[in-house]
Amino acid sequence: MNIDKSFYCIMSVVFGLFFLIISGLLSLFNQLYSLCGYCSIVSLNELKILFFCLGIIIILFSLFILKSNKDIYSLMKIVIPIILIFLFFIAFNKVFNQDEIEHLHVSWLIANGGNVYQEFIEFHTPLLLFIISLFFKVFGNSLSALYAARMFSFMIFLLLVYMTFILAKRLYNKNIAYISVILLVFNSVFFSASTEILLDGFSALLNIIAIYLIILDKKKFAFISGLLFALAFFTTQKSAVIIIFVVLWLFFQKKYVVMRNVITGGIITGVLGFFMIFIGGLWNDFFYQTFFVMFAWHTDVPVIAMVKGIMVEYSLFILLLLMSLNKLRFKHDIISFLFLGQVLIFISLIFSISWIGRQDFIFLSIIISIIIARGIYDSSDNIKRFFIIVMIIYLVASSLFIGRYIFSTNDIQLRTTDFVLSNSNNSDLIIDVKPTAAIFRKDTSFLWYNRIEAIPAMQKIGYNISYNFSDELLKKPKILLRYGLLKDEIAILYCYDEIVKDSYGAPIKPLFLYNSTRCT
Repeated sequence: MNIDKSFYCIMSVVFGLFFLIISGLLSLFNQLYSLCGYCSIVSLNELKILFFCLGIIIILFSLFILKSNKDIYSLMKIVIPIILIFLFFIAFNKVFNQDEIEHLHVSWLIANGGNVYQEFIEFHTPLLLFIISLFFKVFGNSLSALYAARMFSFMIFLLLVYMTFILAKRLYNKNIAYISVILLVFNSVFFSASTEILLDGFSALLNIIAIYLIILDKKKFAFISGLLFALAFFTTQKSAVIIIFVVLWLFFQKKYVVMRNVITGGIITGVLGFFMIFIGGLWNDFFYQTFFVMFAWHTDVPVIAMVKGIMVEYSLFILLLLMSLNKLRFKHDIISFLFLGQVLIFISLIFSISWIGRQDFIFLSIIISIIIARGIYDSSDNIKRFFIIVMIIYLVASSLFIGRYIFSTNDIQLRTTDFVLSNSNNSDLIIDVKPTAAIFRKDTSFLWYNRIEAIPAMQKIGYNISYNFSDELLKKPKILLRYGLLKDEIAILYCYDEIVKDSYGAPIKPLFLYNSTRCT
């Protein structure tokens, strides 16, 4: 590497780090401003994302100027940790959505002797909920438990990134592994979904580890893979789809011994899991909630709207992917085969055969990051230059998408730093959102519910509820709050009673309405 190129690369890194430092200082100032009791400054948030984006793009651009692999690896070892540190601060301070609050509440309930299916329409398998409940066991009814859950979710994100690296390195080479990681950490869908306190990231992690053990091609690891696949199923039953495609790939590869060991490990772990559910007294609730309710569940968001959302989030990724399709080898490559499986899942959505969850986006993001990285690495120089241009555009756009996810006002603005604690007369935990709304409370059963058409019923039975949206909107049935269709971000809390029944016959009693405030 000549002197001019060395100087340019060093200056690129210096300027990139300068922008990152500015981003960090803005973040620190914003947090201090919030802790003093003021709303976070939206303009500072946008500026922080801009500086973060500029810093990373400049550093990444310098990577493509370097010719020596040794220099690239050395710089990557500096750049990637810096990216992850800043993503940690963004993830730690992002909003809690309704699903996260539900999962935290159920986990808190388990830690205090309750039934996982006692209060919510909880239609997932419960493994992660029991794991999160350990934080309430260790830290008690304190804010530290929420911090620990946030830290745990970010650790899942880090492990997913690491497993992507070693999976791509094992299948291909170190260059493809590094490119895969860079693409993955800037995938806004992956970042948002895998850092939430939800089941999907943990389930995807178990599946990725199981797949990695399979490609090690050692029979002794196949049984452990089956065990991990079963644990992924007990985290969320949607994992069964991934397990099916992995077994099919092993069958087509004629790896019958490995396939047998995977199935054996899965069956043994599954039987033990069902036995523990039985002796825990959850047998009836488990099968009713995770099978009957799950298959009765429906979304009121039109399929075309979901497909449109996917196309927007993956727009530039789709271009990169199309350029890499000629590298797919469905017969021999497990990544290509799993990509085909995910495509079939998305196609099945159109015909209402399946549904799409965060796990699908997490898993698909990992797979297409590896596919695109391989496409970039194996292309000719001219194609590679075009790849690089599109990838830099993608990284800029994705950084802005990450900013939109973190600072969007389409969801209820509950951040880790927005919770305050108080105790009721019997010392049961109440976690309040500043300044009024009770979120967790042991003496009353709470349920998040997502539709507003029950408001007239709430008023008829004597509740004085105020709202600041059009009465015409109330006449439109089944409007989902979580998709940001209302400009005033409204959350409705219900509690179980014998007054009103929901779609599945569970008795609910409307309790109160909470309007989130927007900082301007």
